[in-house]
Amino acid sequence: MPQPLTREQADLAARYYGVAKSRGDRAARKYPACAEEVEGAAVLALVEAAAKYDPARGVNFATWAIPTIDYRILDAVKAALCPSRDRRRERGFGPDVPEPWRDDPGPDEAEELVARLPKREAEAVREVVFEGKTLRELGRGFGVSPTGAMRLVHRGLGRLRERIEAGALG
Repeated sequence: MPQPLTREQADLAARYYGVAKSRGDRAARKYPACAEEVEGAAVLALVEAAAKYDPARGVNFATWAIPTIDYRILDAVKAALCPSRDRRRERGFGPDVPEPWRDDPGPDEAEELVARLPKREAEAVREVVFEGKTLRELGRGFGVSPTGAMRLVHRGLGRLRERIEAGALG
């Protein structure tokens, strides 16, 4: 069970709540299908960052918290939009059960859309979304920081979203 925040940690989280909310709201506008999950992930990440923050290291809290918030937002988007087979079965989806988002791309259609992305973005999206790699692992493979890896994935997911909304399927 996680420890409750100290008074200082709670004050820090309260002071930076607007930052987490802003980042969560921006992601929720990009991914409305999982808006609640994204907004919640942003706030929980802020609390997590406040709990783990050590001012003795000499790092500004925003420098520490923002990547944590962004990673958790991306995790929430990934979990909501690309559920694992087990999670899909738990939720009652399977080959004989129609999915509520039937107009969304299936795996083959999604792969076709990903293949149309610029090469690095396509590889980044495949490795994070389909293979489950972390941003740190992706960054190592691409020779960039986790933040650089996150930008590649976000850019690729943004292009995919635009193409899906524009009706670029089939």
